[in-house]
Amino acid sequence: MQHFFLVVLLVLSVNIVAGFLGLQLAIPPGYATAIWPPSGVALASTLIWRSPGVVGVWLASFLVNILNQHGLALPPLGSALSMAWIASASAAQALFGAFLVRRYVGYPSRLNKAGDIIRFLLLAGPAACLVSATFSVGYLVSSGVMALEGAQINWLTWWIGDTIGVIVFTPLMFLAFALPRHYWRAQRLSVGLPLVLIIFFTILMYRQGLEKEEETQKNRFEGQARAFALAIQTELDAHISQLYNLRGFIYSDFDLSPADFERFANEVLQRQGSLHGLSWNIYLKGHERDEFVLHMRNVYGNVPFMIQERHPVYGLVRAENRDSYVVVTLIEPFDVNQAALGFDVLSNPLRREALEKAVQSGLASATAPVRLVQEDGEQKGVLIFLPAFHSRSTPDSEGERLDALAGYGVAVVRMADLVNEVLRRHELQQNGVKLYPKGLEDQPYYLSDGFSNEKRDKLAYRSEIQVGADVWVMEQWASRQLMGYSWGLYFVLTGGFFVSAVLGGVLLVQAGRSAEVSRQVHIRTRELQKSNELLGESQRIAQMGSWEWAHNGRPHQWSNEFYRLLGLEPGVHVASDALFLQQVIPAQVSVVEQALDAALRGQRLDIECTLRSENGSDQRHLSLKGERVLMGGSNASRNHFLSIVARDITEQRRSAQALELAAITFETHESIVITDADTVIQRVNSAFCQTTGYRSDEVLGCKISILRSGRHGNNFYRKLWQSLILQGHWHGEIWSKRKDGSIFPELVTITAVDTLGQGDTTHYVAAFLDITDKKASEERIRYLAYYDSITELPNRDLFMESLRHQLMHCERHNDFSALMFMDLDDFKMLNDSLGHEMGDELLKAVAERLSATLRAEDIFSRFGGDEFLFLLPGDVDAADLAMDQAAHVAERILQALEEPFDLKGHRHKVSASIGITYLPQPGVEAEGYIQQADTAMYRAKSAGKAAFAFYEPEMQVEVMHRLELEKSIRIALEEDQFRLFYQPQHSSHGVMVGCEALIRWQHPEEGLIGPGSFICIAEESTIIIDIGMAVLEKACYQMQLWQDTSLAHCKVSVNISSRHFAHPDFVSQIEFMLAKYPAAKGLLWIEITEGVFLKSGQDLNTTLRHLAKLGVRCSIDDFGTGYSSLGYLKNLKIDQIKIAQEFVRDLVNDEKDAQLVKAILQMGLSLGLDLVAEGVETEAQYNFLRELGCPCYQGYWFARPMPADALLEYSAELQKGRL
Repeated sequence: MQHFFLVVLLVLSVNIVAGFLGLQLAIPPGYATAIWPPSGVALASTLIWRSPGVVGVWLASFLVNILNQHGLALPPLGSALSMAWIASASAAQALFGAFLVRRYVGYPSRLNKAGDIIRFLLLAGPAACLVSATFSVGYLVSSGVMALEGAQINWLTWWIGDTIGVIVFTPLMFLAFALPRHYWRAQRLSVGLPLVLIIFFTILMYRQGLEKEEETQKNRFEGQARAFALAIQTELDAHISQLYNLRGFIYSDFDLSPADFERFANEVLQRQGSLHGLSWNIYLKGHERDEFVLHMRNVYGNVPFMIQERHPVYGLVRAENRDSYVVVTLIEPFDVNQAALGFDVLSNPLRREALEKAVQSGLASATAPVRLVQEDGEQKGVLIFLPAFHSRSTPDSEGERLDALAGYGVAVVRMADLVNEVLRRHELQQNGVKLYPKGLEDQPYYLSDGFSNEKRDKLAYRSEIQVGADVWVMEQWASRQLMGYSWGLYFVLTGGFFVSAVLGGVLLVQAGRSAEVSRQVHIRTRELQKSNELLGESQRIAQMGSWEWAHNGRPHQWSNEFYRLLGLEPGVHVASDALFLQQVIPAQVSVVEQALDAALRGQRLDIECTLRSENGSDQRHLSLKGERVLMGGSNASRNHFLSIVARDITEQRRSAQALELAAITFETHESIVITDADTVIQRVNSAFCQTTGYRSDEVLGCKISILRSGRHGNNFYRKLWQSLILQGHWHGEIWSKRKDGSIFPELVTITAVDTLGQGDTTHYVAAFLDITDKKASEERIRYLAYYDSITELPNRDLFMESLRHQLMHCERHNDFSALMFMDLDDFKMLNDSLGHEMGDELLKAVAERLSATLRAEDIFSRFGGDEFLFLLPGDVDAADLAMDQAAHVAERILQALEEPFDLKGHRHKVSASIGITYLPQPGVEAEGYIQQADTAMYRAKSAGKAAFAFYEPEMQVEVMHRLELEKSIRIALEEDQFRLFYQPQHSSHGVMVGCEALIRWQHPEEGLIGPGSFICIAEESTIIIDIGMAVLEKACYQMQLWQDTSLAHCKVSVNISSRHFAHPDFVSQIEFMLAKYPAAKGLLWIEITEGVFLKSGQDLNTTLRHLAKLGVRCSIDDFGTGYSSLGYLKNLKIDQIKIAQEFVRDLVNDEKDAQLVKAILQMGLSLGLDLVAEGVETEAQYNFLRELGCPCYQGYWFARPMPADALLEYSAELQKGRL
């Protein structure tokens, strides 16, 4: 499979490269190519690699066509189908050509005979290439992609391109990849190089001709483009000339009647076909508006007239009052342009810019592209304004021109009509045109269809057009394809490649003859060498070498295999006994030398020796056997020499060492047992005896089944034996039984062994480890993964698993169950006050007590933090019954929690809020039920805590509303939609001594929103921290802006949430702001509620003291409405008390409120604290408080909250004594 994909990738790559080469040789305008190299690559790939080659051919053809037509963009379905059809036709052509070559030429083939080459060129080229051209062109015509009138020439060029591609590039592919490889590789220089060179020169000639052709195209196009630009300039000059005529006509009578204007305009419009309309726009002052409207109504009679402007939503509406107007007074053609009558041109910014430019220059000026007032659709036009003056001549200076301005003559031009008319007149409809104001390329007056900035294969021309005081830019382009090419280039390529093909055939024939001669020489040489090779091969197979050692000083003779055994190269080293002894390890040299001397004297040689190695490892061992041999006639003339045979015994030595090592390894810490093919135990090691408790003599001859524990069924052992039979081994865990009957887990590896090498199992070897401790550890890990470490209750993962299981059970049996979500009330207060250790103790105690109130089948889980979940399985058939049962359980839980808990000597009472839902419900997943119960729990908590509530669908709406609101708050914070309003604080003498910064939300759709609508939601999430810091920075920034104003010494109070005091960087952030805005130092006050004392823990006083060192004062807001304690005033760094509006509201009529306020005032004054009464809304409240000695007031009776600039004005008026 890997080979398949590699071949596909190779074919795909070569085809794509060839495809892009062919596209580079394509000749406009039809982009016919005289050669299509992929057709030759495709045929060769199919012949060489068969199936993977065909797949690669199809993919390459598809991708090349897609990339050529669409680039990297996703093609439309119709185009993709066309490309797939063409790819299929290319693959079919390759298959058909391969069939013809295999049948009538043969493959693998050397193509070294003239007959084979001619058949190949005719069948693989002209015959096979009919397929792709016929099917592809036919499909393109039938699908409407290709016109029928051009189908014949397209078919012919397609067929010719494929044919030449086959006869040129198929041999080139054979030279690189075809079989027999050695033959084709030998022809690369003699055939491939000349063929590549002639192809190169053919392409070079084509490129030179193409460059000359394209230079001619460029000159022709630029001439046309200049003529077209001149025509546009002339047309626009004519329009401006008519405006000057119109101005002269106006100068003759400024009170021109509509009838006279109609006669003049109609004559102009008839002469200027691209002029859409003419109008006279009078300039008048704001105080002349009413008189002018009455006059125009008299002029037009029944036609209603008013000065109007365009509203973005309501269209044309009555114009707002302004200092001056430029009003459309006379316009033609009147019927189609009546909607523009009375339109104030100055109300539109684009038109106003052109009007001002016309007055500044004294020349005509055009607008940017605009939507005409009289247009119902999206058609854009351009207005050309020419100013007219009461002086009936153009004043010299801009000021004089503005004073004498009477109005503007206006030419209304639809640029599309103008440009299209000129294009038609000059027969340049195929050109692309873009016309736009200079410097405003993205606001074109005209943009032809399909205009693109892509310059590939296009001719472009840029020119500038003067329109009065303005300069326009015109860009033109034309496709080289549409400019036309000659067919001469095509015939140059066709002829060159045809010559290449003929030359390739001739070279193949010559190369074939040379190769045949070389082959015959090679055969004869091989036969001569074969006999010597057989002798050397027999020695190599036997790993034996020979050594002949003559006694009379003649040279030693070593066979090639003897050299190889010594690790030496034959012919490089001269054989000698000294050289041999150099290869022996030093420890054995003397022994071997003595043995050789003894053999020379007639003793038999039989010795083993070890050869040196470079790294000391992988040493080779030789066995030397030999004896002295006598040769010759008489004893006197007989010669003798020592004949030695050397054999490599390295593997024998290693086998012996392996057997020794196996015997040692057998006695390892792992238990090992060996059985025969019938599982009868043959041998065990000591570790086996220690693990199982059996002695070796007790198990030898017994079946291995004596260790079976009984915990595995027949199916387990069936799979084990299947693995042994099919794979030869099995690995896994098994529970086994010891001699004493106890069972234990073990990790086992069983291997089937064939000791005879005949393919049949003779033994089984099993090695196992006792994993009892490992199993215990895994169980502990699993327990920790599914149970809470503090309460030992099921954790979130185990609960979710149980919930999903219960859901399936309920759906299968049509039962209903209940789910409860419980949250401990004020648990964070315990954590902050007594520490997390006490919090953990409470969680354990709650889990212990509540577990006793539940049934055995109920599932009780700690979900996280102080949140618990209860799953109450039921067998009831109605949801209300399940909810009723859950209510009883909830009541028992709440009752169980009423008794205080003893936490290491601390008695602590805790309550809980519980949300209840039922399951199953249609379309609700497991997480959805938890969310429902959580929602119901929050309803119970908001109802007063220590209660339970049932989930209702309306709650989800509330939750979604809260989530959407929280999301909107985050967006508002990111987009800076929050604003600060400031409410002044006054002393008893009426002097403003400070203010409170109050947040408002400037919603883009709902307008200004008060904090009551969103602060509560923000308080419940961490976003209140970001809002608070944003308010602090805005307030400090504002104080910096007030530094040189009457509010330079005004103190500003900012409300801070309890969450800020729990944030570790709160103090450092304020310190950073004071450094950034130094004017705020000493003037910044923070307001906190009494709830902060309970929620901020023991570090509150430390935080307040740090703030005091920074010059930040602290005020208690709404004093007396929360968890009031005089201890806070004594122990904490508090500077001010703000009396809650709740007490101030009714203090005049309610004696209790009056006494409370009096007590707060007396206590605060005696402690040296500042006091502010909030919510002072009536004079009676103010007088009452003043009599009680209240030093400072804040409320609507003095001023409502206001923006910063309004507060500055308020302060100035207050100082002047006007308030």
